Amino acid sequence: MDAILQQKKAVSKRKLWLSRFLVLLLGVTTGLFCGIYFKTAFATRDSGLGGLTEAMIRDDETKIVRENKDKPIMSLNPINAFIVAEYKTSQMQYVTMNATGSINAMNVKQNLHTKKYKIEDKYFVENISKGSVILGIDTNIAERNYYDESTDIVQIFKGKIVAETSANFGDMTKQMSYDEWYDLNGTTPKDFHPYIISTKTVDRSTPIEQVTLDNGAVGYKTTFDLKNTSALLYVSQIKNLSGLKDDPIVDYINLEVYINGDGTLYRIVVDEKYEVKKGIYVGTKSDMIYNFEYTKAEIPTA
Repeated sequence: MDAILQQKKAVSKRKLWLSRFLVLLLGVTTGLFCGIYFKTAFATRDSGLGGLTEAMIRDDETKIVRENKDKPIMSLNPINAFIVAEYKTSQMQYVTMNATGSINAMNVKQNLHTKKYKIEDKYFVENISKGSVILGIDTNIAERNYYDESTDIVQIFKGKIVAETSANFGDMTKQMSYDEWYDLNGTTPKDFHPYIISTKTVDRSTPIEQVTLDNGAVGYKTTFDLKNTSALLYVSQIKNLSGLKDDPIVDYINLEVYINGDGTLYRIVVDEKYEVKKGIYVGTKSDMIYNFEYTKAEIPTA
């Protein structure tokens, strides 16, 4: 009987940790704890991936953009086309990104709806994560973040979910500086996704092809099979904040990337799977779709 009770306690502890871990994972990978902009300075701290740093695995993006931003997209290799698309997206006056997805582990599922706006020098992020209460842990999360480059301050608001894609928000919960945000999260308040695409992080890619986007316009498509180093920006945060001793083991990270005719990002489709160890190895499956538009959105008042 004691052995059975101990086994049940062990299972309960794993489920309790898992529910917390899913909340953490959604935050790190989608911006619940973090707010694409073109980086001119890179992280130098230990990433948790064999001592790698962001500077060590990024290409010389400034040089790539300078040499390729005016070339036809079809003439570029996939990695350079993506880097140029990130840059052109970051230079737009208005960017609206809407994303939906889910994370599944041990039959526990979290659905996520997120929207991120860039309006000149202001950035807004809203994330709503719909799950369930597991062993007393409420995995439903709603959060809004506001960042203004003129003040260099990130304001954070917590909310209460009222529907699958909406929540009521109250007063500001806390605020922090840009640098404090970056040190805590590994990404910046301006980032639209957490992946690093470079010659050092891409395992395989497909040639750029011209396609008709689902809005009827002419665009371009490529795909990437990524190495675990592509997730450097959030792997160390998952490890450190969730109490893991070992890095997550990446089974695969696959991206489908769609680019507009003007070279800006149109859509990123993410399919990834990895294992985390907490007593036992837990398989975790994540799917996200990021859609980009370039019209002015109204930032909700805080």
